[in-house]
Amino acid sequence: MPKGVREVDYTDRNEPISFPLLMLTDVHVQRPSCSVTCAPPAMTESHFVHPLCPLSPHVRHSLVDAKSSTELCEALIHVVLGWFSFYQAGYLHRDISIRTVFLCPSPVEQRAFEISADFHQTATKSVEDLTLLLKGVSVDECSYQLNDIEEKIMRVEQLVQELGVTTTCSAFIIDSDMAIPWETCLDSGRDNQEILGNPEFVSSKLAQSIERNSDYLQSPVDDLFSVYWVALWAILNNIPTSRRSDDELWWRKKIAEGRRFRDDASVDICRLSPREWKSQSPIVQQWSPVLDSWFQSLDRLDKDWRRAADPPDDVKVENSRDFYLPLFHYFALRGVADFLEVIKSHYTQLCNYLPFA
Repeated sequence: MPKGVREVDYTDRNEPISFPLLMLTDVHVQRPSCSVTCAPPAMTESHFVHPLCPLSPHVRHSLVDAKSSTELCEALIHVVLGWFSFYQAGYLHRDISIRTVFLCPSPVEQRAFEISADFHQTATKSVEDLTLLLKGVSVDECSYQLNDIEEKIMRVEQLVQELGVTTTCSAFIIDSDMAIPWETCLDSGRDNQEILGNPEFVSSKLAQSIERNSDYLQSPVDDLFSVYWVALWAILNNIPTSRRSDDELWWRKKIAEGRRFRDDASVDICRLSPREWKSQSPIVQQWSPVLDSWFQSLDRLDKDWRRAADPPDDVKVENSRDFYLPLFHYFALRGVADFLEVIKSHYTQLCNYLPFA
């Protein structure tokens, strides 16, 4: 097992999944710093050396406990917005898994989600720096201009309003001990970066890199792909769902057996036809078309990221940060917007379904 990669046995389903909760806490106020609907406070390196403190048992509600598509949908929206709030503060989480994403057991009021003025300024400034860096370079790599960043910021804000995201938090992300400031990540470069994550939940490209022990630059796209794999895990291991098809029992086994088996299970579920839905449990019926749209969206995002993240020969190693930073911001914003677009197209239908049984 490569250094930094966690291997966890999630396959025992005789009992509800319950994990020891660890939360990076503030010195004075012990509450989740990544509560999803609010932007977290500005964080410094000192936050990462502060001891992780166990939370009380009453907050131990796994995503597999979701009782309806409405609850799961709202939770995933808040998880993605919470991840982006953490990203705005300057960090890649790098450990999105079923162990680090939880439902709030009771309503928790937080500040409204927003794209902060500081991040807005940072993102647009990074594009200006990239434009200067590539000035005179006879290639078309500078395709993510200032107006692209602005458009994605406005689109995220608009979709948050259209989906009616409230200040009532329904899910949160914990365990920031594997997070890394994006500036540190970019300064170290793909040749020196330690690859981290849970094998069951990392992106396929990252998993492939782990298998080959090859250099890899973890990006916002990897974190966003992890949310998809967490959702798939939560759907196939949903506790309120009492009846499972033979296919589902097989898929549930396979998603814990490595990248190729996990990817194959995802493809099978995404390709289910309306006729085939009828033989599956309600949760798989309801989420198969959502997962299909979501995966296609992420696949396009990943392809565009890999093309954009290949720097021209003219860019020197010491300038790699200026090259990658605006791409990080653009693809983080686009990934959030794309996810919200997918959810919006299925939202009404998901909210009309009866609870799982």
